[in-house]
Amino acid sequence: MLPGDSLTYFAGAAFVSAIIIGNAEKLGILLFIPWIVEALLKLRGRFKVRSYGDLQRDGTIKAPYKEIYSLTHVVMKLPYWLKMKKGFTEKQIATLMIAGQIILTISVLAFYFFAGNY
Repeated sequence: MLPGDSLTYFAGAAFVSAIIIGNAEKLGILLFIPWIVEALLKLRGRFKVRSYGDLQRDGTIKAPYKEIYSLTHVVMKLPYWLKMKKGFTEKQIATLMIAGQIILTISVLAFYFFAGNY
């Protein structure tokens, strides 16, 4: 069962509440960078674009537009930019996006705590 918007809104509100109560607004802004970038990219497409790609015969996913309107489009275009022979599958795209978020989170937390902002 998918949680839908209700759980997503609740989780976001809980996260933001914890950031505000913990007086860690700078940390919260840094952790939300991917969502801020995603919102700006969606705004660029006037919120009429889709984030998912087109399934190819070989199981890879191709970006639906020439332009970039989502962070998923960036990941879908990576094989082309890196001159790889084959694109990424859905699982690889999801794994790369999750890994990117984990790396960003660890980096922000390390910087935040080592800089003495806690």
